Amino acid sequence: DARDDVVEAVEHVHGVVDAPAGEDVGLDAVWVAEAWGYDAPSLMGFLAARTRRLLIGAGVLPVHTRSPALIAQTAAGVDALSGGRCILGL
Repeated sequence: DARDDVVEAVEHVHGVVDAPAGEDVGLDAVWVAEAWGYDAPSLMGFLAARTRRLLIGAGVLPVHTRSPALIAQTAAGVDALSGGRCILGL
């Protein structure tokens, strides 16, 4: 279905690991980077929806393209939606 196509596209383009399988083998965290096409918070939300306990981090979130208020709001939103699993790299 269309949702599977989106999952496959995100994993292929960005090299996102199969996060649920990573949880099953004991990984503690998964990190994403800003990339053309998807910003790090979007990928973090994607991973939060597919995992239960993995910490989800942004390696480096560019601060020059966002206001401090937007960075804080975005991080708080990802943290709330992930159940407190957001790690923000600046």
